[in-house]
Amino acid sequence: MGAAIATRLAVHRPDLVRAPALVRPARIASAAPPNMQPNAEVGRLLAQMPADAARAAFRASPTYDHFAKTAPDNLASLLSFFERQPIATTAALLQAIAADGPGITEPDLAALTMPTLIIGTSHDAIHPLPMATRLAARIPGAKLLEATPKSIDKPGYPADLHTALAAFSEDI
Repeated sequence: MGAAIATRLAVHRPDLVRAPALVRPARIASAAPPNMQPNAEVGRLLAQMPADAARAAFRASPTYDHFAKTAPDNLASLLSFFERQPIATTAALLQAIAADGPGITEPDLAALTMPTLIIGTSHDAIHPLPMATRLAARIPGAKLLEATPKSIDKPGYPADLHTALAAFSEDI
């Protein structure tokens, strides 16, 4: 959740931040946004049953079906958590991340005066493009760019990031 951490740092320690680049934000100012609930769901399953049973339960869930159709890259990430050791730590971490917030308010965002780049992508249910759009609307002068989704063009995504970050660096 690097964008949330960078935003918090920009708000609370602007002396350390010249121009944040917020890539695929998953939250704005509130804790536990709905888009983070799939992480919580996987965390709860891992906390309640052995990893193999948890994976099977997740594969039978509406969340799995939805992500298989709309966000295959997110689904691959979610499925990888069933293999991540230690399982108890993974379960706790996923639930904590899903419940957490950046510790800032929308007025804090409106008070930012530094150049800010926000990059979002479509086909990403955990880091939805509308979240990036809403965040950009709350930070005065923020520049919003849409990168190629990883699930559509895996090499295109990092190429877009590189181009956007290089241009932003030159502008500041």
